[in-house]
Amino acid sequence: MTIWKAMLIILVIYIGGCVNSSSITQKTYGAAPKEITGSLPINGQATEVDLNEFDSLTLKVIQLYINGDYYDASLKVEELIGISVGVYQESLSLNLKGNILVALKRYRDAFVAYEKALELYPTDQIRNNFAKAKSDYGSLSYLINEEKNHRPTVINFIGKTNQLNTGYLVKVILSEFAAGQNKFHINLSSTGGNADAALAAYNTISQLPVNITTHNSNDIQSAGIYLFCLGSKRTAHENSYFMIHAPKWSVKNYEPDNYEAFSKRIDINQKGMISIYKSCMDINANEISSYLSGGADWNLSFSDAYEKGLVTQRNTDVEVPKKVYLITDLFRG
Repeated sequence: MTIWKAMLIILVIYIGGCVNSSSITQKTYGAAPKEITGSLPINGQATEVDLNEFDSLTLKVIQLYINGDYYDASLKVEELIGISVGVYQESLSLNLKGNILVALKRYRDAFVAYEKALELYPTDQIRNNFAKAKSDYGSLSYLINEEKNHRPTVINFIGKTNQLNTGYLVKVILSEFAAGQNKFHINLSSTGGNADAALAAYNTISQLPVNITTHNSNDIQSAGIYLFCLGSKRTAHENSYFMIHAPKWSVKNYEPDNYEAFSKRIDINQKGMISIYKSCMDINANEISSYLSGGADWNLSFSDAYEKGLVTQRNTDVEVPKKVYLITDLFRG
């Protein structure tokens, strides 16, 4: 056995080949391919050794593999399979192909190569390579699924805070939460609407153990602020704005005897609104009360909202969504 052939055996074993101590011979490979002579470096010296065609190409494949040139190795190994003679050579070539495909993360193709290699000439080494590839693939699949499960469900809410829109928002979040999702990103643009509907949605969703990011896409006004405050992280477009004002109450079939009860209901709702504003703004109760009891609108630019703590982060995190919903006055789905 030449020194070079011995080194070749060691290299094949190094990458998990199926060559054993009987080495590269006509007996183990089948009929010997055409002999070639080449000048190859051994210990830094160009040394003349005799290698047959299969040995030489096997060496090239291994060198490419060890150097991390997996794509080139994948091309060369196909040539190796093409000149393989006998089941042992073909099995060796397919095993090398499986190892290279694993390095390229092409696990399913690698499985096919290993299976063919085992059919031709089963060895413990091929079985071990196959088993390890399956284990690696299982771990990779788990990581991919974990990463996918941590993607947010994105909800684009572009419309009024009426009962239909806020009700659908609650339905989506509750349904996704029941299915195991706990990460949500809500893009909001709303002129407000029904304060009671927005408060009901806030009170329901805020009790859930979920992670919500809210984003002002353009404008959030009046009761829409309550939905924006659902976010523990709150972002906004730099040209967006917010508007806070006192809720408008309408009284039907007014009777003097009901005035006290109606006034009490307003006070309860006002306290709930103040509590929400305080939870998501650096503001005291007296300051916010002045805007919730008077007739003036309080307009906040992006910078104003950031200074007051309503916006917590200047930059929006962009993530690939797991699922996307759209809620508008004309479409929900």
